Amino acid sequence: MNLCTLKCSEERCVQDTSCTTNANCLTGTKNICSEGSCVECVEDDDCDTEKGEQCRNHACKKPCTANEECPLFQGCQNGDCVETGCQSDRECVLAANMGNGTGGQSGVLVSTSTNDPRLRKCLPSDEDPKINTCKIPCENDGACGSDFEICDKGYCRFIGCNTDDECRGYLGIQNETQTDAKPFISHAVCRQ
Repeated sequence: MNLCTLKCSEERCVQDTSCTTNANCLTGTKNICSEGSCVECVEDDDCDTEKGEQCRNHACKKPCTANEECPLFQGCQNGDCVETGCQSDRECVLAANMGNGTGGQSGVLVSTSTNDPRLRKCLPSDEDPKINTCKIPCENDGACGSDFEICDKGYCRFIGCNTDDECRGYLGIQNETQTDAKPFISHAVCRQ
């Protein structure tokens, strides 16, 4: 019998973690049914408290205590790693030299251009002025060094898209076929 273990959520194929009882949650660590979804925990006692784990957003994890426990451009606040963005130009230079292309979970971008990393500046993000992002100065599009960046207001930025086909080209979505392991075809959608 073939059972589909995927579902469509917010226009993406994701693992189906819906349930009605704990018996529906037999895979991996998400073996508790809570409010119709399979989760790892509901309360701290569901976690390994001897190792200091707590139930945070239905996942067992040890709360962070220092920024060093978080990805770059994130900080430890109240036990969780949260997006903070860059704090200085020097931080951007060092991150570029370490080969880090992204600034964190929400995608604060560190330009991947081939320009001298020492030129990078920590400036307010176009999406959220409260969070800084690393940018590289430019005089023209050619100075950005990436096919997917343009020079805008003196700094390189991702070119974005105007059509779904432009997104498809950027993501390299081509020759998609369905298989048992991937019973869907990916579609690119251009959004703000």
